[in-house]
Amino acid sequence: MNPSMKNAKKIYDSIIVPDRLTQVIESTTKKRVKRTYFQPLLTIAVTTCLLLIVILPNMNSVMAKGIYQIPVIGDLARIFTFRDYHKQDEYSVIDVRMPEINNTGNSFLEKKVNEEILLRISDIINEVEIKARKYKQAYLETGGIESEFQPIILQIDYTIQSLTNERLSFVITSTESFSSSYTQQFFYNIDLKTGKEITLSEMLGSNYKEIINRSIYQQIEERMQQDNMIYFDGSDGIPGFTGIHDQQDFYINADGKVVIVFAKYEIAPGYMGIQEFVID
Repeated sequence: MNPSMKNAKKIYDSIIVPDRLTQVIESTTKKRVKRTYFQPLLTIAVTTCLLLIVILPNMNSVMAKGIYQIPVIGDLARIFTFRDYHKQDEYSVIDVRMPEINNTGNSFLEKKVNEEILLRISDIINEVEIKARKYKQAYLETGGIESEFQPIILQIDYTIQSLTNERLSFVITSTESFSSSYTQQFFYNIDLKTGKEITLSEMLGSNYKEIINRSIYQQIEERMQQDNMIYFDGSDGIPGFTGIHDQQDFYINADGKVVIVFAKYEIAPGYMGIQEFVID
């Protein structure tokens, strides 16, 4: 996070929100509901490799040329790049690092994925800009002082979960902060040979649901016994985990394993955050 973002976040955290502001915002804006997930840091070795593959080629053309000449890494470096976007005004502070895939040998794949990413990010930015103006109006109408108003903060970034000659798995994360924090994530698991989306059945076989459900139930039980973690079980009217669904989001980690993820509040209390399960 750059210094301006840190200062904005520090001031934002200290703001006192008028009592009626939340109600006014909810009555004037629509909330988009998305399953949200976040993956822990990769190992140091993998992270270092990905830094070489992704970040450095975007920083310096001479450095990029040198990296492109490195066997294997050079080929991968051409695939994944990013573009930065920053905008700040009286309503919002927006920082975006948007990924692009290139030089895969499949122009249809590149066009499809990059256009989808651009459309999604553009929609999020437009929605936040509209919401930010409504937010400021609501803030002032409910007794807020204009000189103390802090803009909505939007950060969009991506994380590479795994990258090989055959496969690419990454997630785009959008975090919006004002009276509360709201996160969306979009997962991409791509077969670079065929240009198609990788499915759970391709990774685990036709009985993938049985395999995944059994593993998750076992891991939940272990976490509750060993780590005193709490999961919804239906006793409070919230069913909790009852099995994965047909459109279950997942990513493929650096070890080539499927990781199933559940959003905050989806199967456990909010304070436990996002829940992830590696399927062996």
